Amino acid sequence: MKTYQTIYILPPQFTDNELEGQVDKAREFLYSFGASSIKLKSKGRCKFQTPIKKHKLGTFIELTYLLKENKVNELIKQFKLNETLLRTFTLRNS
Repeated sequence: MKTYQTIYILPPQFTDNELEGQVDKAREFLYSFGASSIKLKSKGRCKFQTPIKKHKLGTFIELTYLLKENKVNELIKQFKLNETLLRTFTLRNS
């Protein structure tokens, strides 16, 4: 298993309670792919330099987790299919 980090951006319309719900969904989603040692960190709301999908603000969430290499591409595809997310970025930590 290797360590991966995913940062995703949610639209600004979510309240704090709704954000917690979205983060819990992300945690359950990662567990369903066999991830372990999941660490979540909210980076807060930030203003974008250029709009993303007509939004000028977004909430950044950072996920750090262990996952088998053969599951990563499938996980990235599923993140991209999620219409709630404005943007995702996944990288492997060394």
